[in-house]
Amino acid sequence: MPACGEGCIPGGYDDGHAPFTNNKILRTRHLLDDVLNQVCQDPPAANKKLKSTIGGRILCMDGGGIRGLVLIQMLEILESILGGPVIQYFDCISGTSTGGIVSLALCTGNSDQECKQFVFPVKRQVFCGSKPYDSEILESFLKTEFGDRTMADIIGPKVIVTAVKGVTIPADLHIFHNYISAEDLLSFTEETKGKNAAEQMVWQAARASSAAPVYFRPHDSFLDGALIANNPTLDTLTEITEYNTALNQVGVGGCIPPTLVVSLGTGRKPIKTGCGSCKILVYNTMGCEFFRLSPSFENDIPLDEIDNTKLIHMLWETKAFLKKHIKVIRKNGHSPQAEPIKLIADCNAILAGPSEASEQ
Repeated sequence: MPACGEGCIPGGYDDGHAPFTNNKILRTRHLLDDVLNQVCQDPPAANKKLKSTIGGRILCMDGGGIRGLVLIQMLEILESILGGPVIQYFDCISGTSTGGIVSLALCTGNSDQECKQFVFPVKRQVFCGSKPYDSEILESFLKTEFGDRTMADIIGPKVIVTAVKGVTIPADLHIFHNYISAEDLLSFTEETKGKNAAEQMVWQAARASSAAPVYFRPHDSFLDGALIANNPTLDTLTEITEYNTALNQVGVGGCIPPTLVVSLGTGRKPIKTGCGSCKILVYNTMGCEFFRLSPSFENDIPLDEIDNTKLIHMLWETKAFLKKHIKVIRKNGHSPQAEPIKLIADCNAILAGPSEASEQ
């Protein structure tokens, strides 16, 4: 923080403006952008065709407080279609806030049902009293759930959990991860790069990503990732692109572009009756298939809703949303190593209904 001015002393003059300072706080991702921009100007480094350690199938989950139950409901249905744990069908799983907690829970060996059993006690005991809620209760739940595991202990899909660094000016995105970061690959100095995966506790990543202002106090210097990336999809694609580019630069591996992105939202209140915003949207972005699943609710559901009747209705609406848009379900016995787009397309598990244009 800037040094106190004369307004801090008795009788001092305070004009309402913070004292001017030339001391800038370094922003790691801005520094990384400069390095990567330079890398991209070097065709031989950027075009080495070696294998990357990040595959092409990506699952992204939004933040939304108690509406994380929507994510779990959709995951349960997807698992019933795919015929196995959803993490076996994705190479990278990312999440923000409650989506980050679900991501970490899945990647540390929890089933969908176990995730749901974790969320309901949080609802009853954490969302108790008035805001801001007692952060220590939430931390106790997270410590019990994740123990003393570090991000480096997570084996399997690459995990990306977003948070916001509140001490930077302006606030900056921070990513908790279980792999060697682009900063580490490019040998950033200790003053500018974040902690490596072996130093990042899983429960702290979950706590930092869900430190929503008004609802909970910050965790260390971190705030809720939803302040910048409630839907972490674009930041996840950016992170993967940066990572693969850094691999190319140091000669460790080459770029495997994303081949499939499945983005799960926590729902929204419709803007108007029959609004097409609740449709499953299918785009072709960065040369990959992109599926967006986010149901539309009859009523707005606050992040800290505790009414079981409203929550159960929300889950029924989520189930109805998926049933409406899943045209055909075919279980063809694909292995987790099956080609990603073929895997989803053959199952028709996440295919969109008719677009608004085709319905008119």
